[in-house]
Amino acid sequence: MNSENRIVPSVRYRLSLAILSMIGAATILLSTRYYGAGLSPDSVGYIATARHIATGIGAVTYDGTPLLFQPPLYPALLATIDYVFGIDPLSSAHVVNATLFGLIVYLSGLLLFKHLKSSVAFALLGTVSVLVAVPLIRVSLMAWSEPLFIFFTLLYLIVSESYLEKANTTSLLLLSLSVALACLTRYIGVILIFTGVVSILLFRRDSSRFNFRHLFIFVFITTFFIGMWVIRNYFLSGTFFGPRASSIYTLSQNVSFALATLSSWYIPGYILEHRSTLMLLSATIGFLVGLSVRGNDLKKMSPVLFETGPLLLFVITYVGFLVVSSTTTAYDQIGDRLLSPVFVPITVLLLILFSKVLTSLAQQRLSQKHINILLTVAIAVWLIYPANIAISTTTAMSQGYGYSNEY
Repeated sequence: MNSENRIVPSVRYRLSLAILSMIGAATILLSTRYYGAGLSPDSVGYIATARHIATGIGAVTYDGTPLLFQPPLYPALLATIDYVFGIDPLSSAHVVNATLFGLIVYLSGLLLFKHLKSSVAFALLGTVSVLVAVPLIRVSLMAWSEPLFIFFTLLYLIVSESYLEKANTTSLLLLSLSVALACLTRYIGVILIFTGVVSILLFRRDSSRFNFRHLFIFVFITTFFIGMWVIRNYFLSGTFFGPRASSIYTLSQNVSFALATLSSWYIPGYILEHRSTLMLLSATIGFLVGLSVRGNDLKKMSPVLFETGPLLLFVITYVGFLVVSSTTTAYDQIGDRLLSPVFVPITVLLLILFSKVLTSLAQQRLSQKHINILLTVAIAVWLIYPANIAISTTTAMSQGYGYSNEY
C-alpha cells in the first residue's frame, strides 16, 4: 500500500478512543481503590524487587536471591516511580496497570481502525470489546507484568504494519525497540524476534540486500538487551532463565486448556456446555465462510491474507510456543493470564473475518452501508456477554484479591 494513500483516523475517532481509554483506566482504578492491585506470589516478587532496585540493592527478590524467573522491566518501572516520586511499588502498581490498560484500549482502537476503516462505528465497537475484555481486565487488576507486555506487543503489531508499508529507519527502530522492551518484560517476548524476522523476510517486497540490512539491525537491537540479561543470569545461577521444574500437564491437556480458554472469550458458557448447540454453531460458521471463499477467487483473497499476515503469525506462534513450552516446563495452567496477549489480535482477526464474510455474502443484495449497520448491530448485541462478565469481575475485585483483600 502506498503510504500517501493511507486513511488516517480522524480527530473525532481519536477523541473517542481517548474517552474509551480513560474509561478503561478509571475502571481499574475504581476496582482497586480500597486494596490496591491484587497480589499473587509473582506479585510479591515484583514488588520486593522493585523496592530493592529503588534502594540501590539491585534486582534482588524478597528472599535475597537474584531475580531470575522474570525479566527486570516491570519491577524496574515500579522502582523508577518510587525513586522519582517516592511512591512505594505496592501503592503505585494499580495506577501503573490502570494507565497501561487505558493505553491498551487506545492502541487496540488504532489497530482496529487500520483493518476496519470501512466502518468507523464497527471499529469503535471492536474497541469497546477490548474495554470489556475479561482476560485483559483480570491481568490489569493484578500486580503482574502482563499489561506492560501486552502494551509493547500491540505497539509491535502497529509499528510492524507501518514498517511493512514504509520500510524507513524510524519505523524499523521503533519496531526493534518495542520487541526489545517486550523481551525485557516477559521471556516469551522472544517469539516477537522470530515473528519480526519472518515478517521482514516474507512480507517486505524489497531487494534481498535491503531486507538483510534491516534484518541485521532488527536482530541486533532486539537481542542485545535480553542477551545481556540472560548472560547475567547464567553467571549468577548457571541457568539462563532460572531453574525450572517439569510440567505436570501433557500436550493434549494444554491444547484443551488453550482451546477452552479462547472459546470462553467469545462464546457464552451455556453454549459451550451443550455440544450439539456448539457443533451447530460451528457448522453454520464454517458453511458461511465456505460460501464466502467460494465466491472470491484467490487473487481477491491474497491481499487480505497479506494484510493480516503479521497478526496471524503472532497468534499462531505465541499460542503454539505457549502450549509446547507448557508441556515441558512448569507454568501456571494455561488460562486467561497466559493467553491474554493474543486477545486483541484474535479479536481483530475475527472481526475482519466476520466483515469479509458478510460483505461477500451480501454484496449483490445489500449496500456497504447496510452491511456496516448489520455488522454494528451484531457486535453490539454480542457485547452484552463479555460486558456482564467484566462487571462481575471488577465488582468482585473491589474486595481485593490474593494477598490484597479485606481479610
